[in-house]
Amino acid sequence: MAITLTKKVTTTYANGWPDPDSPESISAIVRPYITEMVTLEKTDGENEGIDENSMARLWVDETSAQEFVALVTGAVAEKGHTDVTITITDI
Repeated sequence: MAITLTKKVTTTYANGWPDPDSPESISAIVRPYITEMVTLEKTDGENEGIDENSMARLWVDETSAQEFVALVTGAVAEKGHTDVTITITDI
């Protein structure tokens, strides 16, 4: 069954996206979560590279988008990033 995606979460690092293999990266935290959310049909698992500082993921509803924002917000705080903005928009 196809899922209907209604929300876009855009994450922007003012100082550039960290290398996914660096210790500053949140990839190790985000990847397993995304895999689980794909299984639950909350997202398609794809990300859209917007530019060198930003990327977006699509979600089925506001709750799923907010849960992802909470995960990312906690992860960037854990890694010491203070240059990150996250927005949710309708698509």
